[in-house]
Amino acid sequence: MVENIYPDPYTVRKDIIENAVWEHRIKRTYSGTNSMNAFHADYIKKVIQVALGKTPIILKNTLFGHARMTPETDKDPEAYIHVDPAEWAAIIYLNPNDEQLHPGNGTAIWRNKETGSVFHEPERT
Repeated sequence: MVENIYPDPYTVRKDIIENAVWEHRIKRTYSGTNSMNAFHADYIKKVIQVALGKTPIILKNTLFGHARMTPETDKDPEAYIHVDPAEWAAIIYLNPNDEQLHPGNGTAIWRNKETGSVFHEPERT
């Protein structure tokens, strides 16, 4: 896990909010909507390269560098626990640090009941 990748995340957040072109919401397995344009993809790729110790392969037609905005009111009942079939995945949270207001926000990693594989659930501080 790599934390605090942006020296000024609030400026990045403001840039995305002001400049994102949002897709029309279609049926998906996640809440919110994605931006149609990518942000800071070269910078993110460099951060991942340092973390992995090798150059990541970024496939075409992915959402690499795109933003997703999920309003608090968007509680999609179709969202579910899933596996991303990839060697690595990255999520960059740009919401204000609101753990006291909304405990449990973020990403949790679960144990597979069939295989017993154990994954990490982030510690709450």
